[in-house]
Amino acid sequence: MFREVQAAPATPPTTGLVASALRPSDTGWEQGFAWRPERCVTWQGFGPCSNPSGVPTAPDADVVYHTPAGFRVRDTCTVMDGLRDPERVRRQVQAVTSYVVAHELWTGALSLADPGDVSGSPYVNPYLSDGNATEVTPTATDLAGMIGELEAAAMVAASGQQVFIHMPPAFTFPLGNLVRRVGNVLYTPNDNVIVADAGYTGIGAPVPPTAEVQTVTITGGPTGGTFTLTYSGQTTATIPFNAVGATTVQTALNNLSNLDGVTVTGAAGGPYTVTFPVNMGNPAQMTASGAGLTGGTTPSVGVATTTPYVAPSFEAGTWLYATGPVQVRLSDIDIRVQPAETVDRTTNRQEIWADRLFAATFDPCVQLSMRVDGS
Repeated sequence: MFREVQAAPATPPTTGLVASALRPSDTGWEQGFAWRPERCVTWQGFGPCSNPSGVPTAPDADVVYHTPAGFRVRDTCTVMDGLRDPERVRRQVQAVTSYVVAHELWTGALSLADPGDVSGSPYVNPYLSDGNATEVTPTATDLAGMIGELEAAAMVAASGQQVFIHMPPAFTFPLGNLVRRVGNVLYTPNDNVIVADAGYTGIGAPVPPTAEVQTVTITGGPTGGTFTLTYSGQTTATIPFNAVGATTVQTALNNLSNLDGVTVTGAAGGPYTVTFPVNMGNPAQMTASGAGLTGGTTPSVGVATTTPYVAPSFEAGTWLYATGPVQVRLSDIDIRVQPAETVDRTTNRQEIWADRLFAATFDPCVQLSMRVDGS
């Protein structure tokens, strides 16, 4: 009889994002929560012998709705001698949590892939990936100097409050003794927090996708009749030769079961500019039939792609970010052992799953970026 030998326990990084961030102890947020940014204070100066005049501008108190993201870890354990180790899976979840949360804060891959709809309004979690960071152009040529300039700009934006500097882990090595460790947190000489988590890859702000535009053109000067458009095997109802794009043509296309959200512009008789929703990705090429057109000189209708779809991408170069303090919320780890009948009898192994929800937020009054690769 053989017994499975356990490897060294999985452990999380001691200075990752989760260790560095604030950890609110509230519960019940897993179905979503409203976050009221504290934001940066406004202030005004006045002479020592005068009274202050006017009032500072009130901070933006808009509430931001967050929808938590989640991830799952799977492990396969032996069932021989009853050895099933959910605690090993729990350790693995703890070990990768900081990476997953940091990667989400940087790329927004989980939340931004399918924004969904909350209370009738689309939402996008305000992670670093939202592209709203203000770029700081460095004047220094060395890494420490550039980081110092980013830190200084962030402290000004925060009116002197503490800020977080986000960088890939390798960037901490050239800083040497400029970075000091206190417990699980890395600090700059100015007591700002450095988050050097493997989840931060140093990518730039996202370049949004470009929606595809296809143009429908009627030629030959028809004086009557109809035409049709076909998208991915489905054909519209007949469309009058002198239809107005924003009404008749748009309705005909969106009535297809495989299209929704298409917008069409164009005067009666065209040409018609058909814009596909960007979340469709790369749409199929439409085709057209002008067999029902009459009058004119050999009337016909054609479709051409005038603006092709361009997938989203990220700005080139190596980037650092500075934000206000980050908060991270973590749910308990939910261990799911699959039922006994799912055991693989040929290998005597069984899968164990562990789920966790998380959310990361930062105050958007400070959101700066800097390209540090010298390009």
